Amino acid sequence: MNILRTHSFLSNHRSRSVTYGQSLLAEAEAFGHATRTLHRVAWPTVNPINVAL
Repeated sequence: MNILRTHSFLSNHRSRSVTYGQSLLAEAEAFGHATRTLHRVAWPTVNPINVAL
C-alpha cells in the first residue's frame, strides 16, 4: 500500500469511528432524557413537572 492509500484508508476509518461515536453519544443522551421523563411521569408528586416555563 502506498502512502496516499494508507492515509486515505486511515482517514476513512477515523471518520467512521467518529460518526459511530457521535451516534452512540446521541443515543445515550436520548435514553437519558427518556428515562428522566418517564421517572417524572411515574412519580409526579416527588418530581413535579413545571408546566409554566
